[in-house]
Amino acid sequence: MTGSSIKRIQKEGATPIQVVSRADIEKAGVANIGELLNALPGMAGAEDGTFSLQPTLSGSQGAAVHGFANGDTLVLLNGKRLPRYPVGGDFVDVNSVPLAIVERVEVLRDGASALYGSDAVAGVVNLITKRDFKGLTMSATMGKSSRNDGDKQKLSFSAGTGDMGSDGYNVAFGVEVDSTDGIFNRDRPLTASADLRPYGLGDDRLPTSPEPNVYLWDQDLYRPISPCKAPLPADGVAVESASPGKVCAFDPNSTTMLQPNLKSRAYFVAGSVQLPADMTLRLEAFDKFKESGNFLNPQPITNNVSASDPANPYKEDLTWFFRSTDPRLFRQKNIEVGARRFMATLDGTFDKYDWSVTAGQGKSNYREEGSGYFINSLFTAAVRNGVINPFTGKLNPNDLVPLTAAPVRTAFTKADFLDAKLSGSLFSMAGGDAMFAVGLGHYKEAYSNYPDALQRDGLLRGDPKLAIVDGKSRTVKHVFTEGIFPVLKNLELGLAVRHDKYSDVGGTTNPKASVRFEAMPELVLRASVGTGFRAPTLEDLYASDVTGFPQAIDYAGCAAAGTPRANCRAKQIFTNTKSNPNLKPEETKSMTFGLAFSPVKDLLATLDYINLEKEDAIAALDIQTILDNPNLPVAGYGTAKDLVRRLPNGQLVPDSTVPVIIAPTANVAAIKTQLVDFGLRYDLKFSGVKIRLENNHTRLLKRDREPAPGLGLSDYAGLAGFAKYRNVFSASAEMGAFSAGAYLRSIDGFLDVDTPSAVDPTTPKIKAWHTLDLVFGYKGILGKKGSVDLLIKNATDKMPPLSTALNTSNKIDFNHSAVGRYYQVTTKWEF
Repeated sequence: MTGSSIKRIQKEGATPIQVVSRADIEKAGVANIGELLNALPGMAGAEDGTFSLQPTLSGSQGAAVHGFANGDTLVLLNGKRLPRYPVGGDFVDVNSVPLAIVERVEVLRDGASALYGSDAVAGVVNLITKRDFKGLTMSATMGKSSRNDGDKQKLSFSAGTGDMGSDGYNVAFGVEVDSTDGIFNRDRPLTASADLRPYGLGDDRLPTSPEPNVYLWDQDLYRPISPCKAPLPADGVAVESASPGKVCAFDPNSTTMLQPNLKSRAYFVAGSVQLPADMTLRLEAFDKFKESGNFLNPQPITNNVSASDPANPYKEDLTWFFRSTDPRLFRQKNIEVGARRFMATLDGTFDKYDWSVTAGQGKSNYREEGSGYFINSLFTAAVRNGVINPFTGKLNPNDLVPLTAAPVRTAFTKADFLDAKLSGSLFSMAGGDAMFAVGLGHYKEAYSNYPDALQRDGLLRGDPKLAIVDGKSRTVKHVFTEGIFPVLKNLELGLAVRHDKYSDVGGTTNPKASVRFEAMPELVLRASVGTGFRAPTLEDLYASDVTGFPQAIDYAGCAAAGTPRANCRAKQIFTNTKSNPNLKPEETKSMTFGLAFSPVKDLLATLDYINLEKEDAIAALDIQTILDNPNLPVAGYGTAKDLVRRLPNGQLVPDSTVPVIIAPTANVAAIKTQLVDFGLRYDLKFSGVKIRLENNHTRLLKRDREPAPGLGLSDYAGLAGFAKYRNVFSASAEMGAFSAGAYLRSIDGFLDVDTPSAVDPTTPKIKAWHTLDLVFGYKGILGKKGSVDLLIKNATDKMPPLSTALNTSNKIDFNHSAVGRYYQVTTKWEF
């Protein structure tokens, strides 16, 4: 069981663990591990594969226990680490593991660095594969939204032979192939336009339009270069991204995607053989290849022109904005990601002790090919030579296309591991045998990220400068021990300690203690306390400078312009983020206590309180913190105001060629989280009908964060990204060959800001979101060898809430989906 290295059978242990069986997976009708985790209230993942403005992550998903960062949850496959996703470097893509090989998923909702080392800060997700599979299984899935788009097809096949008990061997293999069609933002009324005034929000259209606009620096004013074409008014419209003033606006939602095109194929094989001397050799491997196609807006073009430039008719410093909608100038990203792992385990018994030795390697490759990106030098020369001049209308697409490039980016991560473990009984105690486990291991992690030369040198016009990680690696050695001591028949103590030594950031030792007390046969009390850590990633330590466009609210700029604070809106700001080779590991302290209560045979209730504190949290100094605290000391830079470029009138420099803000990476933040998990399950039978009623609830009590030393803790609970509760209620029934189920999923509403300093009496409250999934099944085709299941996802076609605090063009939280009602049919045959 996840959370312990000692073999034993126990229903409710000293730490809170949620187990999702293969039957539960099939009933939920999910297509991948990510969808499954999203259905659990204690998780906080992205509903549509973290797409939106992050095409590099299309179809991928991390695991985020209790809303912590993906890197704070350790993802394992059969108890062993998987390689990190190649781009981003701080999470494991759970969708890289084929769903067809997973027998169950175990989620430990407690820190476990004392057993597993780095990253097991908020919890552990352990994917357990099928063992000793026999027979033949085939399944086919087809899906489509109620709007006749987003088509999905999936085929899987697996076969196995041999019985370990009678034959001494088992071999199994399988194939899984699936595809999902993309959906454009324009295909949903809610996301069809960035002009969200009909929904009570602002107009988020942009001044980078096919009809060029200018920003006049001295006048602090936006305006069209020439009259706008219908249906826009001739003098333009007022939009929040170009204020004060009016522009000929472009709608970014007109061509961007709500859901990318995805295709994948996977192969897997596993085998076990009984060896002499009561030993068993197990081999397992999988390989999955995924490709995504992302269609983005045409490249926006901006250019600064001085007042002395002869081409400048305004005779004052300005910036002009333009984008062509010629199909040849649309940006695309075609991404291929491969993930594979091989592992061999030899285990056996010696006297009364169990032992095992495991070796393996995991690797993930990434390749991204883009198109439609302007080369800065060619663009600058074209402007200088008069080939491009918005003031004279020289913006011919035939002149623009030769100025573009199709950059290629590659990356990979690799993890080699070797470990050994010994476990067994030590001595007798009043409550039974004291049990122990000891282990040691060696782990080597390697990472490379090679953007195109144009990308890494920042030579593409208005495009972020991407980080390089040039073949960096490190080794980690660890040793651990664990003991379980049944002091009395109803009282059990657990102790564990682990030491990890990193070749680059030093060593760390982390203990954990737990207690399980059976107050009565129907009531178990449990508690644990321990420390944990998260090592900085190789990207945190060694990446070259990277640029991007995070979102923040410039309250100082609004004040300088006389704009009321309530009307001050978030904007994207060109930012340069810097890595730091002197980072140290993050440190955590965790404490849990709870109970499991079963007053009658078929009723189980669990309640757990969890407190997690993190110090020295690694982060690029948040740009909102930089803007809000100009006098904050920043080592090596002076104060926060020295990280920001402003005009004499107090406004941020409207520049997309030189970063406006520098954001250093450092051990700067402190986080304290308190939450409660509550579970209730009741099984009953009558008149041949089996019924299960279940409710799982996670409530966030506090989410205190100090963004930098000396700024004090602020509570983020109830703000954007930190909903106070998540709840899943399910009711299912089985009668003979028929089954049915209903799943009501709820996410609490939140105040529509992402930082406590922005809260005021006028802050709007986003309503809670509830969706209903329905599942119907029949097992009776070809005798009982075939089955069919119908899933109606979001049966009431509920659209998600919109939020101004979110950095997405369609203003939809990553935790929600705007796909709407979705139908899916799965047929399955087992022989």
